[in-house]
Amino acid sequence: MNTQEPLIIISIDSLHPNYSDLNYNATNWGGPGDYLMPNVREFRDESAYWPNAMSWLPSVTDPNYLNALAGTHSGQTGITSVIRQVTDVSSDGLVYSLVNVDLAKYPNGEPVETIFHLFDEQKDIAFISNKSWVSPAYGTVVDLVSTEQQPKYVVPPDTYNFYDPPTDIDGSTDLESLKQRILANRFLNTHVSDHWVVEETLEVLQQDQPDVVFVLMGSLDAAQHYLGAIDINDLGQPESWEYNRFGELVSRRNYRVYKEPVLDAIRDVDQAFGDLITGINQIDYYDNANIILLSDHNMETFFANQQESLNITTILEDNGLNLTENSIYISGGLLSSVAQLFWEDDNDPTIQQAEDILETYKVINPQTGILETPWYVINQEEMILGSSEDSLPPLALYNQYFDYNLAWPDLIVLAKNGWPIGAREEVVNSRFDFLASHGSFNTQEIMLAVQGLGLPIGTYDEEAFISDIGVSIMDYYNLNPSYPDLVGRNLKNLTKASEENSPDILIGVDPNSTNSGVEEIDTLTRGGVPNYFLLGDATKVYYNDSDPNTIGNSDYALTTDFMTQDVIELKGTVADYVLAENYTLGSMTDTAIFFDDSVDELIGFVQEVVGLNLNGNDFGFVS
Repeated sequence: MNTQEPLIIISIDSLHPNYSDLNYNATNWGGPGDYLMPNVREFRDESAYWPNAMSWLPSVTDPNYLNALAGTHSGQTGITSVIRQVTDVSSDGLVYSLVNVDLAKYPNGEPVETIFHLFDEQKDIAFISNKSWVSPAYGTVVDLVSTEQQPKYVVPPDTYNFYDPPTDIDGSTDLESLKQRILANRFLNTHVSDHWVVEETLEVLQQDQPDVVFVLMGSLDAAQHYLGAIDINDLGQPESWEYNRFGELVSRRNYRVYKEPVLDAIRDVDQAFGDLITGINQIDYYDNANIILLSDHNMETFFANQQESLNITTILEDNGLNLTENSIYISGGLLSSVAQLFWEDDNDPTIQQAEDILETYKVINPQTGILETPWYVINQEEMILGSSEDSLPPLALYNQYFDYNLAWPDLIVLAKNGWPIGAREEVVNSRFDFLASHGSFNTQEIMLAVQGLGLPIGTYDEEAFISDIGVSIMDYYNLNPSYPDLVGRNLKNLTKASEENSPDILIGVDPNSTNSGVEEIDTLTRGGVPNYFLLGDATKVYYNDSDPNTIGNSDYALTTDFMTQDVIELKGTVADYVLAENYTLGSMTDTAIFFDDSVDELIGFVQEVVGLNLNGNDFGFVS
């Protein structure tokens, strides 16, 4: 390792890693010449890449940038909030301090050390961000802090609406919802674009040549809060959209989220990232730089019109628990995916009462029609011991020093399935509640791609965490943190090739064709791992010739070795398909899959398998 190698860390805030897999219109997986984020994809393909990388809970900005830089999780730093952190609880309410690196304490009470601390006098360090509060939080350990409010070289240009960025080639004709327009215009002057970040960064690199650089591109985070997100399903594909009466694609989860403005914002961020990488590559000083691309969380779209039903204050008080009388305080945004509840007395019996009320509260999921609990409720015992039911590791949400000396929540509430949590009463009447947010389990997946640090190029299936970035940097640059129990690991130990054990996506057709699979018979053969056999996507049924005079014997997918852990993906619902066991096709007699159209249309044949169940785990459906 050469200690003279510069280090550049680039974060695209709130980037879902699967955005780099999607095609230009985010209808399915992309391919060469057809990616939603081609520049991110190109960088990813030339990197060591972890598609299963995760942030720590709560999946929010400030704690996870600290975790990336310190090799920690939020339980080890005590930082769990954005902008301001609760540090005391009194009869007058919550006491807050601004989040900054000096506030962070290990569980033993010692100050948290980031890579910035450990480089110390060895390196010149710069932090450039268009999230104006993040880079100043490291001002005591960074040589150069640049924000849109305090630029060093480039005066920020006029702002523009995220739904119609300059890179949008059809901005004058595509529509946004009134809600998207209101939110984007409301916050128009509070956030400059990533293109300013790129210009400022390249000037800093050219003129100051810092050895360690953190670049935070925050436009995608802001845009998705105001416009909504491209939600990703369990197969890594985009969730389905539907046309409204104006002919615009809108989210099935929230009719106020028009798709095209979201795509325009994502493409604009990708262009800015591409310009940044191109610029870095033209500066000789950074020829041998180690470059890391990450995100801090991803984003999910909220269900529409659920502010009132998910207001914690109202729910507790309607169930007989008066917050004022019992000195109960709630910390959280107007509308988000996480809330923290504090009591003045940690032994107050109403803590259990509140937990019981929230855990038994149910609402009807507007997408599924199923009555469900909209959140996870984590008590302090679960924070300490962990919870297998909630996939929560021990101590990941608990800091002993904060609990004993400052303040730690008695309950943490984390949303499920796109439910918004209203943490304060005024959310009910707010016109400015977000369309999408983050903070819970569903938004932990992050981008993690590394060029350098001695890591071989490839895609690695092991589950990595954002804290692994900090420890990998410390090991590579021979930095020595004083805290002995950092949770981060060296990414070098997580480079087992993903193809050995990750699911295979098996598809025999061109998904971008208007007649995918028509007049072709494809044989789909699994590897030695779980597989997804694709016989359809959100827009079409494959192998469907739409000919009422035939049953489709000339176009279908032949699955030769289906096993119980595999999944066959189909468009639509269970009601759209029929299975025929002991069906004879040529010399084969096995299970046929028919699309139930005007006549049954053969689209798939599963060899040497019987007992498949359309309602079971053998099939997945997208629409």
